[in-house]
Amino acid sequence: MEKNIHYYCKEVTKVTGVTIEQIREQKRTKNIVYASKILSYTLFTKLNMKKSSIGYFMNKRKNLIKEYIRSIESDSHKIDKPLRHELNNVSNNYQYICPQCGGKHNHTPNG
Repeated sequence: MEKNIHYYCKEVTKVTGVTIEQIREQKRTKNIVYASKILSYTLFTKLNMKKSSIGYFMNKRKNLIKEYIRSIESDSHKIDKPLRHELNNVSNNYQYICPQCGGKHNHTPNG
């Protein structure tokens, strides 16, 4: 799972220009908040991470992560085109990474 998390961090950096180190800092510029929303929503929806785990990983309070996710979910019909495009880019570029070997194939019987 850790490789998948870092994959999404790299994707968010590609589309926003904000690194995970900047997200983990306590600064709250517009760009950092924007990237934090995208990353927290992506980790929550794509990897089914708990909000508290996302908060720990991003060095943010759990309530702030809830607010980020809620802001995207509640305004999903109002999301501006750039954010919708960036969310789609992050989620559509996903490639499975095997937790056992780091390859792109699945070792489980159902995969």
